Amino acid sequence: VSGYTEISLWYKSSAAAVATSTTITVTYTSAPTSGSTVNAAHAASCGASPLDVSNTATATSGSSFSVTTGTLGQTNELIIGMAGDQSGAAVTYSGSSSTGFTNLNSAVGGATLLASGLDYKSVTALTSVTYTPSWSTTISRAGAGVASFK
Repeated sequence: VSGYTEISLWYKSSAAAVATSTTITVTYTSAPTSGSTVNAAHAASCGASPLDVSNTATATSGSSFSVTTGTLGQTNELIIGMAGDQSGAAVTYSGSSSTGFTNLNSAVGGATLLASGLDYKSVTALTSVTYTPSWSTTISRAGAGVASFK
């Protein structure tokens, strides 16, 4: 979600799991102009073309906001929510206030105090899913995304 806090979701279908202590290296083509955080997770049993639906949203005030997937293509999907805020204030990611999401990781990075989080939820119904990330204080440059995987 460019112009606010840039967030990206990268995935690889049929990827092998790595050990918990494995180091993941991220190489930038140029140095980030502000803070940077990276969250990673492995999900087993997703199909060869796993991405179903996704959506993004931004916010410039409050301490939370929502983004919705749209109608899922099948039952039994994995929902991934990711969010970040770069307000330049002492802010931490508080998790999702949406029912059923579990936080996988949250991080704070850089001199501009970027706070990010990665959450997941399993669903068994053909419905849309709303993801509501929240922070410890008022946000001013936040972005979030939600994606479902078959």
